[in-house]
Amino acid sequence: MTAHPNNPYQDNEGNPKPGELRLFLDWERDYELMRRKELPPEQVAELEKADSHLAAKMNS
Repeated sequence: MTAHPNNPYQDNEGNPKPGELRLFLDWERDYELMRRKELPPEQVAELEKADSHLAAKMNS
């Protein structure tokens, strides 16, 4: 897993700090949602399609 360098819930290697996995993942999700607001609609649609494909694979 690779974290954004500014994630305050990561250790020196970019992994979640012990006991803070949920905070780590919440921060990453919120950052990604914020980043997508700045992208063109076509690129957002492409990312959402990839997200759906990944979710389907994980749920099968």
